[in-house]
Amino acid sequence: GHANHTIANSGRVTAIPSAIIGTILSVLIIDFIDVAVIKLLAVIILLFVLNLTVKKIKNTGDEEEEVVESTPELIRNYQYGTAFAGLSSGLLGIGGGAILVTLNRNIFKMDSKNSSGTSYLVASTIVPVALLSHLVLGGVISDIISDIGWLPILILPVLVAISSFFGAKLAIKKMPKKLVTNMFLGAVLLGIMRYSYDLTQHAYTLLT
Repeated sequence: GHANHTIANSGRVTAIPSAIIGTILSVLIIDFIDVAVIKLLAVIILLFVLNLTVKKIKNTGDEEEEVVESTPELIRNYQYGTAFAGLSSGLLGIGGGAILVTLNRNIFKMDSKNSSGTSYLVASTIVPVALLSHLVLGGVISDIISDIGWLPILILPVLVAISSFFGAKLAIKKMPKKLVTNMFLGAVLLGIMRYSYDLTQHAYTLLT
């Protein structure tokens, strides 16, 4: 009850092919330029998401905004945004969820729970497509099997599905909306810090 299936389905139309395009771009950038470019783009996108989210909190505070009804124009703008989320997922491996949540809150004025639920419906389609694209186009399937074996490959997707389900139940039933928003901001900040650390290490290696 905390997701808009119609809006999510419209977003998938552009998000899924964009995830494949993002994967192709990722392979090309890593092979012909540098992996640091990927991490720099990730920091820029996450800073953009952080800025929009903080601005929205400052503008609305704890007040609930009236949810905006979808129109052809809003759906079109949303599809541009979900295309960007799909591209980011394939290109950067960040899932696209941060972008999708921000889109839902800014375009359709959804609250934290509905924006997260609708985002999940789109992201749960983007991520498998991006993952499979990386496995096929990146040619890493045999390396992964030799490194970790089949058991983790089979167990991890099940664990992810279970943890995401119970995480959603916990957020919907137990957590206040403000806490959900703060956890989202915390996750974005952690992503920025992690990629920034990698970039610093990369720069240090080049200089020394």
